[in-house]
Amino acid sequence: MGKKHKQSGENKIRTKAFPRWMTLGLLALILAGYAAASAYKIDEPFIHFTDDVSGPNGIAAENLGAHGPIALKFGFFTNWISDPSNPGSAYTHHPSLFLIPTAIVYKIFGISEVTTRLGLFLLMFASLAIFFFALKKITGNARFSLLSILFFVLLPGTVYYGKSFELTVFAVPAALIAFSLFAFFRFEERETRRRTYFWLFLASTLIGAQMAWFFYFLPVGIWIFLLTKHGRDVPNRSPLLFLIPVLLALSFGVTMLQFFLLNGPSFFSDFMASFQNRTQAQPFGGWVSRMWWITDLNITWLFFLAGFSGFLAWAAQMKKDARLAFLLPVMIFPFFVLVIFRQWSTHPFGVIPFLPFIALGSAILIDHIAEHSKLWGLLAACGVIAFGGYLSSQRIQTFYNELFILGGKDVALSREIGSQVGDYDVCLGTNPAGLGVDGIIQWYMRKNIAVSPQCSEKNPKIILAFHPSMGAVAEKEIKDAEEGGYAFLGCADLLCVLEKTNN
Repeated sequence: MGKKHKQSGENKIRTKAFPRWMTLGLLALILAGYAAASAYKIDEPFIHFTDDVSGPNGIAAENLGAHGPIALKFGFFTNWISDPSNPGSAYTHHPSLFLIPTAIVYKIFGISEVTTRLGLFLLMFASLAIFFFALKKITGNARFSLLSILFFVLLPGTVYYGKSFELTVFAVPAALIAFSLFAFFRFEERETRRRTYFWLFLASTLIGAQMAWFFYFLPVGIWIFLLTKHGRDVPNRSPLLFLIPVLLALSFGVTMLQFFLLNGPSFFSDFMASFQNRTQAQPFGGWVSRMWWITDLNITWLFFLAGFSGFLAWAAQMKKDARLAFLLPVMIFPFFVLVIFRQWSTHPFGVIPFLPFIALGSAILIDHIAEHSKLWGLLAACGVIAFGGYLSSQRIQTFYNELFILGGKDVALSREIGSQVGDYDVCLGTNPAGLGVDGIIQWYMRKNIAVSPQCSEKNPKIILAFHPSMGAVAEKEIKDAEEGGYAFLGCADLLCVLEKTNN
């Protein structure tokens, strides 16, 4: 590892440190507040916005726990597996290591809506604590570090998606942990610890790259930082410039090999089609309006303005301040996602990679104001925290009280039917809303189901059609089913039941 490395660059963001007990107490209070906010409706059924992913991902985690990841080649199987020697086709669009935390939680605490949401929350919680100590190590500024974490947990997207089972959200805590380990390595003065952090950072790069594709952009950002004048002071710079791309290439190769072993050579055309779909350009006007709605929902307009204002202040200072420049990987990380995955960014959670960027930018803005006037800095901090918290609470209420994809009665219906049928005895009709809720229904039924239009060959006993009030497509499917020998039994919230007659 070499001799101690001198840290260069003026630290303009450094201020007098808080007492240690106060710093740790405030951090504990912030994290406790985050845990309390995340506990809100954590036991709700999978009926809310983008909960459609919780069902199939939960099934995949259960499969790994039931049959073992080795037997399933760590595969992402979204149908119930009865025979691990013949599990069928895996979902080979994404790395699958993100399933492991939830599979472990299932094993320890059992299977429920709470434990399905707990895997990501625990990882996010741990990453925020680690990220705080990394920021303090980088800047020496307890106030800035605490504000960064506070603003992060005040963002509605953090609270709502921070306990989801959305696979790409796992890239955020994985990126924060890898960046933090890199910071500990860079600023640690003791040789033994620095060596430990070096290897932990490399390990976190490999593990994070197996969590989600978007994670790759964080080590790429570190690699770019190493090329800057401030990156020249990083110990073992040359080995890192070599090892980071090698590790990312190795991880990508391992994932491609896994996909090949799971689905054979046919996986590649499907994989490339998925990639091209997620990277395609969108009509500019529609893209802007869509992105603004998603941004306001997950971040709020206030934190958006504060974050980007702080980003401008950061960009103006970073050339002269080595420690501010060290934040470069986190600040550019989300822009890679936005520019490359243009279609994916329009998803309801498409701005989630910007959460650390917004939190850091908002904290930089407040710290910048406080450097010029402590009074105005205090007023600005109180205003952003109070009004930003109010706006965030409104957006969270929108998530839970306005954006439904199923109803509670639909969940109860799925459980009831599941106890009476076998695999593929149920066919789910076409959802006029365009959402695939079949994974949720399978999770609650504990049975595999068929989905229209691939139902005729299964000869299902029951058809679950969507309520005719949802449009002509649903109305036609109900009518066709009745003409095909199915009796209409009634509707729950959004789902209607038709049972095959004996005729």
